[in-house]
Amino acid sequence: KMGRRFDSDAKRWRFRASLVYALGNYLETVTYVNPSLFLLWAAAANSCKQVAMLTSSATRSALYNSFRDGKRENIADITAKGEAQIAVVDLIGISFGVSLSKAVGTSVRNVLTTYVILQVLEIFFLFREIRSVHFQVMNFERMAQVVDSFCDEILAKEEDDGGYITNATIAAISLNGSPTTPKTATKMS
Repeated sequence: KMGRRFDSDAKRWRFRASLVYALGNYLETVTYVNPSLFLLWAAAANSCKQVAMLTSSATRSALYNSFRDGKRENIADITAKGEAQIAVVDLIGISFGVSLSKAVGTSVRNVLTTYVILQVLEIFFLFREIRSVHFQVMNFERMAQVVDSFCDEILAKEEDDGGYITNATIAAISLNGSPTTPKTATKMS
């Protein structure tokens, strides 16, 4: 039942997954601050991170499909390149983390400050990344917004014309969003 929601609103679910993953990272940091409850914090952190990774991987195919250009319909090629990029970025991140941990040290304040800065940057860049993905199909929410906007324009035009709306006005609004001179009028009830 939930699986269908991932495809229809992949960008939003991918962003939610990143927020849950950030929560998991925070709970891992809490294990350092409060080691007496290590098992509780570590279990909660790993649960959050696993839920986030599963949600992220469930949305990945819908996001990869957006990169199809019609000429080459090879989703396997797009998926292989995406997964290779994930592996390379993970290795670079691990290397960067090891180097950064030497510079930050073991001070709780430094660790939390570094965590907050890096987490804000990650969420910001993920948001920008998701905004750059353009789907060729509408999800239900976007379609509802378009239909509502269209109906609002028609109703506004109807009120301006004293309850009459023309077929030409409907056609003009649907094509370019601006009404034209009426040709035939019909009473809207």
